Amino acid sequence: MVSNLENPNWWKSALIYHVYPLTFNDTNGDGVGDLQGIIEKIPYIKSLSADCLYLNPIFKTGMVDNGYDIIDPFAIDPRFGTIEDFQRLRDTCWQNDMHLMIDLVPGHTSDQHPYFQASCDRQHPDHATYRDWYIWADAHSENDGVPNNWVSYFNGSAWEYSATRNQYYLHQFAINQPNLNLHNEGVQQYLCDIFEFWAKKDVHIRLDAVGFMSDDQYLQDLKIRTDNVIPDGFHHDSELAKFELTHLNRPESKIFMEKLRTIADRYNTIMLAEVVAADDSMRIGRSYNFSGSGVPRSHLVYTGSNLREEPLDYSATKELLVNIQSYFSKGGLCQVSGNHDFQRMASRLFPETNDPHASVNYTRFISGLPGPYMHYYGDELGLRQTNVVDEIEDVDWAGRDGCRSPMPWLADAPNGGFTAAGVKPFLPVDPNFSDYAVDLQELDLESHLARIRAVFLERMNSSALQKGDFQVLQLPEPLVGYVRSSEEESLACLFNTSAHKYSDSAKGISLSGYECKLIDFGQINI
Repeated sequence: MVSNLENPNWWKSALIYHVYPLTFNDTNGDGVGDLQGIIEKIPYIKSLSADCLYLNPIFKTGMVDNGYDIIDPFAIDPRFGTIEDFQRLRDTCWQNDMHLMIDLVPGHTSDQHPYFQASCDRQHPDHATYRDWYIWADAHSENDGVPNNWVSYFNGSAWEYSATRNQYYLHQFAINQPNLNLHNEGVQQYLCDIFEFWAKKDVHIRLDAVGFMSDDQYLQDLKIRTDNVIPDGFHHDSELAKFELTHLNRPESKIFMEKLRTIADRYNTIMLAEVVAADDSMRIGRSYNFSGSGVPRSHLVYTGSNLREEPLDYSATKELLVNIQSYFSKGGLCQVSGNHDFQRMASRLFPETNDPHASVNYTRFISGLPGPYMHYYGDELGLRQTNVVDEIEDVDWAGRDGCRSPMPWLADAPNGGFTAAGVKPFLPVDPNFSDYAVDLQELDLESHLARIRAVFLERMNSSALQKGDFQVLQLPEPLVGYVRSSEEESLACLFNTSAHKYSDSAKGISLSGYECKLIDFGQINI
């Protein structure tokens, strides 16, 4: 088998392990996860058949939004370590035949960023240079003075007044995260410089929330939705989801991806674009892969279509499969079942059951779809959502810190082995997680961890799941399924979306025409 590092197509079917660095493993006793802690756990990550490690932002930050308010994107935040630690992490990944992917934020900076400081202060010596690097607008006679009716993804107005400039600046997220002005050539060059800086270090790059990179230049008011549909990637209590999202996923964002792709190809860097907050994130996501004329943009995207806050149901799962077949049957979509912004998969999809088979089976189902699969840390243990209140005032919806709790490494150790005894961890350790601890599950051949390892090993060794064609099966509700076929094998993958066992007593389901090996996802008798 060709190693990942020698295979130029490794990314097309990779298993990407997603680590939230702040709560993964703390080695210096300050309560904050660090790069050395990740290095220490590389053997564990590799034991899950991982091909790539992905990290949330680790750059110098004001830590208002847990690393996404970046002050200096060229520097490692001291909380995590040093640039030398980063290089050791990359080298350790390579030694274990794994790639490393980092997280860049192209849409905004921290309000502590020196360029924003210059932009908002008319007396600053660099004000003329950075005056238009952010989106500024005068007060409006209506809308309580704010320029328009736009609201933040974190709820509340998307505008904040700056007394030093006597104008409002746009922030699509927290007030400490002013939006960059992608219409400015200097901003585009700055983002290209950041991208190239890290590409030169032989890592791959995820681009955060690309739909928010550019905005409607004319700042037109948004219209209220009339269909009562919650767009992909939104929480139920989102104020922004009540509007038509005409100011997001603008053409300028997609065209700018072509500039980044040129740099990426120069260094063999793989791009993964996050496309959330969209009415049809699968269709829109495809436009971040290629232009209408076929110009390449991001190698991969992942969307909010599989991160809905509703429990698992037949219609949504069937829709997911149909959209994959329509837009991504030949690849380009990174499958994802959980991440750092939404409730834990087990709690989100299966709120009424603690049956570990449910999340194992769903992981098997999702990871078998075409394209790479990104797995969120701790989901291999069956972790569920914790009751943690998010400390960011702008964020008043559930689902963020509750899915970011410290990794339980040791059942009987203080703080679950995440950090030393007597140290206050960055987020509280859920006392119930001791039952899910890695050391306990390592001893049990039937544990959730063991089952997930088996799923990922099967995925790695299957030519059909790695490179096979994809076809959606037409099955009776509540079943959904697909076939993956390569020259070596064909697999039929069926999943029961209901909580009740399905029995095909009439034998109405026939798979004989596929010459397939049946992968039964449980609760099915045919």
